[in-house]
Amino acid sequence: MKKRLLVIIFIFIYSTLFSQDKQPKIFGTPDSLRLFFNLGVAYNLKLTTDYLFQEYDVSLNFPFEINFDYRFKEWFSLNFGLYFAYNFRTYSIINPDNTTIDYYMNSLFIRLPFNIKFHPFVYKSDDYRNFYVGIGLFPHFWPVNTYYYKYREEYYGDNYTNQNENLIDGKLYTPVNFGTKFSIGNAFVISKKALFSFELYAEYLFLPYTNGYYYGINYKTNSDILLEFAITFGVSISFGIQLMGGNG
Repeated sequence: MKKRLLVIIFIFIYSTLFSQDKQPKIFGTPDSLRLFFNLGVAYNLKLTTDYLFQEYDVSLNFPFEINFDYRFKEWFSLNFGLYFAYNFRTYSIINPDNTTIDYYMNSLFIRLPFNIKFHPFVYKSDDYRNFYVGIGLFPHFWPVNTYYYKYREEYYGDNYTNQNENLIDGKLYTPVNFGTKFSIGNAFVISKKALFSFELYAEYLFLPYTNGYYYGINYKTNSDILLEFAITFGVSISFGIQLMGGNG
């Protein structure tokens, strides 16, 4: 009887001293819900079948995102929200007569991202208990697209219409797309209910954002279809608020 009692006491002391240390300091309740506000910058790498010579091609996204992060297990969380991005793109085309047309695009992207995040170091260190590797999907909408360009020191504006042979017709641009996202980041607790997060990410659009034929004066006339995809590499910072759960 005494041996059994000693065994029970030993198990109780062991579980009290050591088992709790193995529990991650993520939240005080089984569920944790956080609200994040994200700002970032990203570079769009174009993949294209447009063989015309383009110089100085730069495409940048400046996103703002509001998302909820629901951590239902120590190892996993679900992330979903609303994403807006201002896109600025500029490039130049050199004509056969050695004149140059400089193009400037201004666009608005809207996405509805959904991500699954895995937290591999939840038991390793307090500094990395919120470290994550994520993968997700999103629908991508392109509601606003405007062009202007400079030719012979004069500026011209248009809105993707077929009224100007120097501009690609707006019908060739895909208004709705789908993509996937891979991310890696960490969130640091800065107070009892606040977090600061840093993330690196890459995104890929499945459908071409330019998809069709165009026979303008400055474009090569052949049987090739203009297909342009985008791979995005970006960095973002976030401020988070703990809505439900414990200390981050």
